Amino acid sequence: LCLYLFLFLSLSLSLSRSPLSDPIRKRNELFLISTRDTMLPLLNFRACQSRLGQVVASRFFATSCARPCRHRAPQFNKLWSPEKPIVSQPYARGGLQAWITTLWNERLGMMELDTSVFGARPRIDILHRLVVWEQACRRSGTAKVKNRGERYGTTRKFRRQKGTGRARHGDRRAPTFVGGGRAHGPRPKDWSYYLPSKVRELGMRTALSVKYAQGDLYFVDQLDLPSSSRTKLEAIKDYHQWRSVLFVREEPDWETIIYPNYTDNFFKAAGKVEKSTCVTLNELSVYEILRHDKLVLTVSAARMLEQYLHAT
Repeated sequence: LCLYLFLFLSLSLSLSRSPLSDPIRKRNELFLISTRDTMLPLLNFRACQSRLGQVVASRFFATSCARPCRHRAPQFNKLWSPEKPIVSQPYARGGLQAWITTLWNERLGMMELDTSVFGARPRIDILHRLVVWEQACRRSGTAKVKNRGERYGTTRKFRRQKGTGRARHGDRRAPTFVGGGRAHGPRPKDWSYYLPSKVRELGMRTALSVKYAQGDLYFVDQLDLPSSSRTKLEAIKDYHQWRSVLFVREEPDWETIIYPNYTDNFFKAAGKVEKSTCVTLNELSVYEILRHDKLVLTVSAARMLEQYLHAT
């Protein structure tokens, strides 16, 4: 028994001194991580107990961190974001220019436009959302029909339950009879819903940019007529060959005013001419811009739109 014990201890001591059973070599296992270029060795950093293991691990981690990463997640361009229009310089006026004319197309000078307002990326989906939202908000929601409890008539059972050989019925006001109530009919409802202000501003910028890109946007010094007669405005439309036009003017207190001054001569004349509308800035909407072929803005109204719709 003592001899066997001595042999076992000597064998275990010899195996412990062999390089194959080195505890540091045994604990510092070598793992391989497949990358795009080659197989890089990775040491278990916590298991590095010797100086050699620490040096190897520190060198590997230093070189791997200093090496440029080739497996980054795709970075999408912010300019193509749904909420950001493509603009080169947000506040730089100089990329877009337009003529300032009179109502009779007499050129008075050039004006520089804000590229974030009149040069935004066309977003058809945003225009569709704005049009659907505006039409939903314009719905009165007063449609209503009478159900069987609201129809005039008696509630008496008009024939007995059994013995007639016919179907079972109650009163004559049931929806199955002529003159009865309506089942699941329309009721008074508010169809309006909330749309984020950023989406509304982006839709307005998109509509103005589309009009500018198509050449359907005009800038005039002022909208004024000597009288409220429709003759002058019809002559202007025939001169420009406008089929439908939307005139947009400003008000001195356009942020607080609710109803414009409809006693103005231009407002009266626009109301008399077919397919011509004159609105103020607080009444301007994407649906009205898209509904008309041409858009006419005063210079002061354009500057107020740039101040309000500027994209930072």
